[in-house]
Amino acid sequence: MTNNVSDSNETQTAAQEEAKDGSDTVIVHEGSSERVANKEEFSDLRVNRDNVFDYVIAAVNQSDGGDASLIKFQQPEFSAQGNGLWNIAANNKSGVGAYTFIVNQDGTVSIYNGTMDEKIDEQKVNLK
Repeated sequence: MTNNVSDSNETQTAAQEEAKDGSDTVIVHEGSSERVANKEEFSDLRVNRDNVFDYVIAAVNQSDGGDASLIKFQQPEFSAQGNGLWNIAANNKSGVGAYTFIVNQDGTVSIYNGTMDEKIDEQKVNLK
């Protein structure tokens, strides 16, 4: 029986690592629990795994002096609160500075310094 628990934990850990490497899976936060889901589960949302970076890049480039090419983004995670939020951690390619991006389903992107220490900007993005 211990092997089943160990195998289950190893499978979940492997799935979480896969979700972080840009694959077809997404880490989903549901209150205090976390699970790994296929990105297709969110394909009917306005902001989904396939376009969330388009929103973030547009928001960064729309902000005063913003240049998304200078930022290294981590894989997005989905929070099932409300209508669903995407959370993306990032840092400067120079190695100095960190950001958190929160993308709402209405296309609003909030940009925070560090791990949500201070809100830097908020941009409403309309993709065409």
